[in-house]
Amino acid sequence: TRIEPAVLYLFLHGFALAVFAPRSATRLDIGVLLCWLAGLLLFCGSLIGAVLAGWSTVLAPYGGMLLIFGWLLHVIAALRSAP
Repeated sequence: TRIEPAVLYLFLHGFALAVFAPRSATRLDIGVLLCWLAGLLLFCGSLIGAVLAGWSTVLAPYGGMLLIFGWLLHVIAALRSAP
């Protein structure tokens, strides 16, 4: 079913949020966290809502794009803070 990938993505990105949130000092870091959070709500929420309540999954691709964009921002933030 669609709930397994949603739960896996939710767990892994939730772990990333828990690891990186305390270290977020710049606006770029906070942007990363916001992209991940919004992406999780749209992607995982859409898939879980489809399974449990019969909702449409039309928002899942936008959530996936936000998750990818968040990771790209994270790479940019890491490269900018590297010595």
